[in-house]
Amino acid sequence: MIKIEKTGDITPENNIVMIVYGRGGVGKTSFAASAPKPLMIDFENGSKFLGSRGINIDVWRTSKWVTTAEKKELLEIIKEYDSIILDPIGEAMELLIESSEIRGNKYRTSDGSPTMAGWGEIKKQMKNFIKWLRSTGKNIILVAHDNEVQTENGLHHRVMIATKLSQEIVNMVDVVSYIMVQKKGNEAIRVLYTPHQGESFDSKDRFDRIPDTVKISKNDGWNDFMQSMKPAVFQEEVKRDPYEMDKDMRKQMDNKIADYTNLATSNRNLFSDDEWNQLVDVYSEMPIKAEKEWKSRQLHPVAYVKNQIGYLEKKISEQIKLEQEKVVDQESSEEEQELFDLSTLGRV
Repeated sequence: MIKIEKTGDITPENNIVMIVYGRGGVGKTSFAASAPKPLMIDFENGSKFLGSRGINIDVWRTSKWVTTAEKKELLEIIKEYDSIILDPIGEAMELLIESSEIRGNKYRTSDGSPTMAGWGEIKKQMKNFIKWLRSTGKNIILVAHDNEVQTENGLHHRVMIATKLSQEIVNMVDVVSYIMVQKKGNEAIRVLYTPHQGESFDSKDRFDRIPDTVKISKNDGWNDFMQSMKPAVFQEEVKRDPYEMDKDMRKQMDNKIADYTNLATSNRNLFSDDEWNQLVDVYSEMPIKAEKEWKSRQLHPVAYVKNQIGYLEKKISEQIKLEQEKVVDQESSEEEQELFDLSTLGRV
């Protein structure tokens, strides 16, 4: 049965599907890693450097294309995460091209290169994989290198993916942004650049709410990006209480706030009284602020609370690290005292 709806009555999806690309070393992976509760699928083994840079996220490192069996396993694994990162999408494509999925006379010529049918199958499998990821309802961040193309009109920046699939993938996502570093004196500023189409950058903003340039911090770029979004514009007839638009929203939000409460309570011993009181204040104000965020810029209340849970998890991780350092310091102090006592006895 055909169902006709008003566009103003359709609740936006809570997830963002995004391509972020740029030159090496500008902070693409750091930006992606700051998304809420991320899982990275690392096709290039670049994650081995993240720990030394203070980035501690879950990662699956793989040197081959994702098999059908792994996709089924992955479907269960990603239930625990809010964001999925593919880094980099170009290397994932190269692994797909060389995979056992593209074999036989139909897909390979005598010299081993893909046939026309082979290229068609490669594009089909990659597109289906991205569609599958999008259907999970998670934030999907595709990290890509910058393909600089010199034309008669100057230098153009394109998403680097083998074959002409790059434009097709651009059509499948919500946002395409370029990350660059701008120098101001001795300061290096990371900028997320999402210009209007027609310029010399691959770019896209399906929401029509992202500023051309957004300054992003080293460790919290995703939150900077989300905070930069302008409020959505609605027609006059749609102006009504957003909670009336979706009666399940408040219930979903309350359930997620309960998760926040359980997480905080189970780690109460890690916080001082002042820190605990601050957490209680955050909890008390959460329903009001979540509703305000929904009304002002259409950030779903559940997404808002998830962000708060992410910040709490980060704080807990920092507190645990501090406690571990205290234990190490105490043990070192006791060893020094023991050595001192022994040396004193020796002199006696």
